[in-house]
Amino acid sequence: MHHRWSAGEIDEGVPGGETAQEFWDRWNGALARIAAQHPEDATVVAVSHGAAIRVFAAVAGGLGAAPLADRPLYNTGLVTMVGSPAAGWSVEGWESNPVGGAHLLGGTAHDVTADDEADAKG
Repeated sequence: MHHRWSAGEIDEGVPGGETAQEFWDRWNGALARIAAQHPEDATVVAVSHGAAIRVFAAVAGGLGAAPLADRPLYNTGLVTMVGSPAAGWSVEGWESNPVGGAHLLGGTAHDVTADDEADAKG
């Protein structure tokens, strides 16, 4: 799904989940509510599932679509973005590996969000 969503296929969805448009509306709404609670120059940390961060950073940061193998983000990886919901976003850093160390990689179970062959909702 990540590749499809990042390529603009916003009507597609994760099986049993939301479409890209629903995801985008939810994420942008949450970030706008978070931003409204802080001064404009504040540093704010938002934590979420790696797949959601990959999609948001790729689209909002202008990185475009890439397969998981080319742009991984493992659990506890870190993407640093600068901007705001009103001004837009840029990606300043992408740390794919777990911030807490490689021992957190664990198993790499099938990630439906990175599987272009997964059945889509829509």
